[in-house]
Amino acid sequence: MFLYEALIIGFLGGLFGAIFGILFSFIPFYGQISFPWMTSFIWAGVGMLFAIGVSIIASTYPAYKASKMTPVEAFSHEF
Repeated sequence: MFLYEALIIGFLGGLFGAIFGILFSFIPFYGQISFPWMTSFIWAGVGMLFAIGVSIIASTYPAYKASKMTPVEAFSHEF
């Protein structure tokens, strides 16, 4: 359950980061019609995978500690 939550949070963080990064890449070139688009969707995907990977790695230790406790104690305990 902890790892699933980390996966969702990492996915949402990566998605919002990719969306805002693509949108903000247009700001310096707003109004220049002939300028080519500089954003690559491949790097947006790499950023999302990186965000998901970091969130899963960061939540592995707390999930391991919670697996050694009773369920009631794990949900009420702060690590």
